[in-house]
Amino acid sequence: KVTEEYARIRRYMYKNFYNHASNVFDDTSWAVWQYHDPDTQSGIVMAFRRENSPFDAVKINLKGISKGETYEIKNLDDGTTQNITDTLEIVLPQKRSSTIIEYTIKK
Repeated sequence: KVTEEYARIRRYMYKNFYNHASNVFDDTSWAVWQYHDPDTQSGIVMAFRRENSPFDAVKINLKGISKGETYEIKNLDDGTTQNITDTLEIVLPQKRSSTIIEYTIKK
């Protein structure tokens, strides 16, 4: 499963990178990284809730996306999907957990 997931997302690793959290390591905060392909208007968000973070959710505004468009969001861990226009809410109830979310523009 891990190999299949890596094969699915590796194309984004060489695209635009956006850090949505602090550049300073702090075990009470989240690390949230976005990799965006401007040519396909798609990408991934990798979110990590650190071990001492008191927050079970974080909201980010996706960068590089086309304003006013709708994007389909797919959580690669649980397979759930949703549609958003700019703000993405990521919920990780368990401390020291992570998720990868893939997004694509709806056509």
